[in-house]
Amino acid sequence: MNTTIGTTQLPRTPSPEYDLIAAIAADRFDVPIALVNIDDGEDVWVKAKIGLDLCSAPKDIAFCGHVLETAQPLIVEDLAADLRYHDHPLVLGDLHARFYAGVPLRNRHGVVFGTLCIVDRRPRTFGDRDLRGLMLLAEQVVERVELSELRHRERATTVIDQTTTDAFVTCDRHGRVTHWNAAAEALLGWPRDEALGRPITFIIPPAMRSAHSAGFDRLVASDSAQPMRVVEIPALRRDGTEVHVELTLGVHREGDDVTIVSILRDATARRLLEAEREASRMLTDAIVENMPAAIYAKDLTTDRYVFVNRAFEQLSGRGRQDIIGRSWGDVFPQADMEAYRRSTNAAMATSGPILLERTMTRPDGTVRQIEATKIRSVGPDGRMILLGFAQDVTEEREANQRLSYLAHHDPLTGLLNRTRFGEIVDECIAAGGTPAIICLDLDRFKIVNDLYGHAAGDEVLVEAAQRIVTASQSPVARLGGDEFAVLVADSGSAGRIARRTVDTLARPFGIRGHGVGIGASAGVAIHQASHGGDSDLVLRNADLALYRAKAEGRNQWCFFEPAMDDAARERRQVESDLRTALDRGEIHVEYQPLADAVTGTVISFEALARWDHPRLGRIPPSLFIPIAEESGIMPDLGRFVLEAAAAEAASWSPKLKVAVNLSPAQMDEDDLVAQVGRILAKAALPPRRLEIEITEGMLIKDTARGIRLLTEFRALGVSVSMDDFGTGYSSLTYFRTFPFDKVKIDQSFIRDMDENPQSLAIVQAVIGLGRGLGMPVVAEGVETHDQLERLRAEGCDVVQGYHIGRPAGIGSFKNGVILDAVVGAAEA
Repeated sequence: MNTTIGTTQLPRTPSPEYDLIAAIAADRFDVPIALVNIDDGEDVWVKAKIGLDLCSAPKDIAFCGHVLETAQPLIVEDLAADLRYHDHPLVLGDLHARFYAGVPLRNRHGVVFGTLCIVDRRPRTFGDRDLRGLMLLAEQVVERVELSELRHRERATTVIDQTTTDAFVTCDRHGRVTHWNAAAEALLGWPRDEALGRPITFIIPPAMRSAHSAGFDRLVASDSAQPMRVVEIPALRRDGTEVHVELTLGVHREGDDVTIVSILRDATARRLLEAEREASRMLTDAIVENMPAAIYAKDLTTDRYVFVNRAFEQLSGRGRQDIIGRSWGDVFPQADMEAYRRSTNAAMATSGPILLERTMTRPDGTVRQIEATKIRSVGPDGRMILLGFAQDVTEEREANQRLSYLAHHDPLTGLLNRTRFGEIVDECIAAGGTPAIICLDLDRFKIVNDLYGHAAGDEVLVEAAQRIVTASQSPVARLGGDEFAVLVADSGSAGRIARRTVDTLARPFGIRGHGVGIGASAGVAIHQASHGGDSDLVLRNADLALYRAKAEGRNQWCFFEPAMDDAARERRQVESDLRTALDRGEIHVEYQPLADAVTGTVISFEALARWDHPRLGRIPPSLFIPIAEESGIMPDLGRFVLEAAAAEAASWSPKLKVAVNLSPAQMDEDDLVAQVGRILAKAALPPRRLEIEITEGMLIKDTARGIRLLTEFRALGVSVSMDDFGTGYSSLTYFRTFPFDKVKIDQSFIRDMDENPQSLAIVQAVIGLGRGLGMPVVAEGVETHDQLERLRAEGCDVVQGYHIGRPAGIGSFKNGVILDAVVGAAEA
């Protein structure tokens, strides 16, 4: 009889090629029984067998029936311990089967037509690698069925050679190649014509040829039908490289004729896949092991831990050697047992995950607050498992309490913050009170940060807060930075408290072993019920009074007066007028000369913005420039000055340059360099005749951007000068970091150098540094002949100041290009 599989008639007769695979399976897995079974409706019949004299069996009795029904592998490591098979006839009968592993045989159409299985009379483990090996052998069975089908079509050899991905190589008893299919050509690179007739050793690496020949001779000489084991070996390609192949050897005997059949399969992809799977497994293990959440698994049958990760060890304070294999009660205190049982029972009663909050006691007695998610699951062996994911939330709970505190308090000083302070003031006003607010600001706090660092500054703020609380005996808030506020419910005592607080802050602060005088200024404002308003109005008025106190000499205090509000409104009016001053033509550009300190030749002019207000007259730059910066007008103002200066300089002698200051607001513009390039092109002014002046503080905010902008300016051809050197952060690192062409010494050092040795030393040092770096040095604020002569003697390159020439319209300098003439005019 035959069984039809697809288009193949598979005879129910023994076949050596299937027996070979059964023998390989028995040998490879060291089992006494291996079977190739074919599905035949209600029964399965045995196509190949090792160790069991059986022809067929009912499908509902055979273990293989389960594989055929599910089309999935079936692994039972101990049949006697498995509830499905412990009373099975093949387990209790003479066979005494205890282990079974079977995989489906699936043809190329996806139809499962049989199984390859192995049976042992003793329990055993069977891992993923073993399963892959059994499935590989099952593929060999399937391939043989396919070969049978191809033979029935009378095109077996041709089709196999053209379609199989396995290399089939046959040799005669002397090891000469008699068959070499297309897959062998593709795998090893040798054309069929060059391979046929050659000793097979040409594909064996030299180091292995001796061992191969000995094994080959033993195989030929052996009368045993048992094949060699399936092995993985390196094979030699034509180009000299090696490829790992999975080799299966078989012996076909017909009389005295012996044919050695070799099946070679490229193991590279499989090795890569195995490596990837192993890497994936290791990654998964590493992820689980290193996850911040504590993970554990318990066998619900025994109530014992079977897995914990590192985070669980850290959370519990116990090593896994003290946990694995033990129950909860063996590990944790009995006092926590009741809570544990409740949480476990709740998880068991729920089909999905359940979130619980409880405590966990460590061996040292500390108690941790945890959030645990528990869920029932089934392990790969069918055991009920309780999975748990626990997270230590002790710090989170404490942090939430801390956040609740910080929502109303300053984290550094512990004082009230601005929000809570305003709420308290509003509550006092709503209750009908007339509170006063004292705004305080430390006068010389920036010096502490600059000289001693921010850590010392924080220490000063903490001590200042303590002094204010002690002196005022009232609610105190830190509004930000070094600014504080005091709420005085009894406004009549506000002045006395302000004076006492300012006095206590006038005492020196101990910083790094030194007594440093810092001082403070204060402004006082009283809520006027008749004027309405809330805490914001009182705070604003107190702030205005504070700035008046600072303007009067610091370490002072004063009450708010309506005139202060008038002054603030006046400033706002100036800001409003400034927004339209450009359109009204009120702003123009004046120029101040810069001269060669030695020859007296005027070499450039600095362009300066001037504002003639129609009502207030000339407004000094020191007033309107900060307003322009704060109000966002500065980019437009800076662009106006640059356009005007470029257009004017284009008419000058080609030897003269023009210098223009850039503001921080302009530096923030994304297209600044391109904008300057367009302005120069429009004015037809060569880039080399423009000098851009920037202060060092503008570069500190974003060093990387500063370097990029300066580099782009220099690439455009524009030179870059550091303005007001010495007044800000001043570090020699800037000369190495930023690509400057010139440095300007701030006028404060020039003004004081005759009377202050330190100022003179700074001037000398900067001039010497510039000479060493080949960088011209400009001295600003030269107002006297003595200053000029001193700078000449020190080797200064360029000078600027009232002694050289005051800022004026460019017409004032049309004939003044020699320093002596300008100086003479200034002296006259």
